Amino acid sequence: MSVIELLLAGVIILNIVLLFVLISLVRDLVAMKMMVQQVHSAFGAVMNKLGSHDILLAKIGNAFNELTSTMGNVVDKLTMLEQFPPQMGSLYRTMDGKYIGSTLEDLIKKIQASGEEQTYLSPDELDGLRKLFDDDDDDDDEETTL
Repeated sequence: MSVIELLLAGVIILNIVLLFVLISLVRDLVAMKMMVQQVHSAFGAVMNKLGSHDILLAKIGNAFNELTSTMGNVVDKLTMLEQFPPQMGSLYRTMDGKYIGSTLEDLIKKIQASGEEQTYLSPDELDGLRKLFDDDDDDDDEETTL
């Protein structure tokens, strides 16, 4: 074997080794590309979840704001009702809030005193209203005695 043959054999072996190294590098690059794509899709899924959580938190925040506003309105209404004496019991008032009475009869008397009874109810409706509230009071008394 001559030096050229030995040199040629060495170059062939070196080329084979370098070919295996090159194939290994290409395989590792393809595996890394697949892993990067998986990480990218995972981050995309995380961003979608964060977006949906952000929307949900905004809705919860709006609900709490509405709850706070509603509770403020309730407290305002309750403080308005505290102005009346505690012995009043039931409170009867017109829908427009113009007339208020501690009893139904008191409310009707106030409306009649102002001369605006025709604006609110006719005499037949007043009688029906009296019967309605008188029946409710009788039912409440019966339930408490049983």
